[in-house]
This record gives sequence, structure tokens and C-alpha cells, in this order.
Amino acid sequence: MGDHGRLAGRPTHRCRRGKAKAQVAVARSILVIIWHLLSGPDARYADLGYGYYQARTDTDRQFRNHIRQGCVFLRGRLFGVVSVMRRG
Repeated sequence: MGDHGRLAGRPTHRCRRGKAKAQVAVARSILVIIWHLLSGPDARYADLGYGYYQARTDTDRQFRNHIRQGCVFLRGRLFGVVSVMRRG
């Protein structure tokens, strides 16, 4: 029957590797933060506060930001067209 029949219904080592990689990545991120805090004399930890991520994912705010960015983009494009027309 081989390996396939014996391991049927059980997760293989390859499937479990993703969780370990994620744990190592998070641990590395934490160690990098700690290293920066300990190595820099002027480095300070700043708590982002309650609701930071909620404010970052607020859909109304994102909509307004996209509109504002689009207006800035278009204004830059139109200014470029106007300046080329003035030169020519």
C-alpha cells in the first residue's frame, strides 16, 4: 500500500510546516522590535491606543482618502497638461 495508504487522513509534515514558519516569523518580528528598543538610546515604545486599527479600517474614512488622493492625482495630471500647453 505504501506511504499513501498509511498516511491517509492525517496531515503530512509539509502541511504542519506553515504554522511553524508563521511562529518563527512572529518571533523574529518581536526580537527585531526588542533589539531596536534596546540598542537605540532615543528609541521609545509608543502605544497606538484604543481603536487605532478600527480607525485605520473605517470605510467612510477610506472612501474620503481615496477621493482626496484621486483629486490630487488628477490635479497633478491636469497641471502637467496645462503647463505643456503653455510651453507649446
